[in-house]
Amino acid sequence: MDDVPSPTLSSPSSKKNNGKIATYSIAVILSFCLVCLIAVIVIKTDVPSQKSEQITKKQLIVPAGQLAQYTDSYSSYDEVFVTKKDGSLDDRPNDLEELCLDWLYYQNKILEYTQAGQTKQADDARTSWNEINNWLNEYNESDVETMFSIIQEKSK
Repeated sequence: MDDVPSPTLSSPSSKKNNGKIATYSIAVILSFCLVCLIAVIVIKTDVPSQKSEQITKKQLIVPAGQLAQYTDSYSSYDEVFVTKKDGSLDDRPNDLEELCLDWLYYQNKILEYTQAGQTKQADDARTSWNEINNWLNEYNESDVETMFSIIQEKSK
């Protein structure tokens, strides 16, 4: 006779194991689908708020040496980019304003530390102040002066 393998019957315990495996597999697949669905919902609800934020920001790009023409309307813009002497723009909006504010801050710190006899702190503040001076030199002198005037008007 030919050696034909005889069919084996599944035992009741192996049917239970197969049923458990199928149940676990379905649970894992459904859990994965649920996580994906939640992720899609979160992403879709978050994207419109980012777009509306970008749309509402008012930007102004000022050619070098012409900031004085915008002093009355400067504060109505969220982001102002002032062109540098070489024609480039800083990546950071309101860079010139931030540099001028930093310049004033470190100038006051130099005076404060010097008067208090804190030589090391005064030297550190002076180093930062000199670095800011270098960055300000990248801008048109007229724009820097105008920015200091704008800052002075804002502080009133």
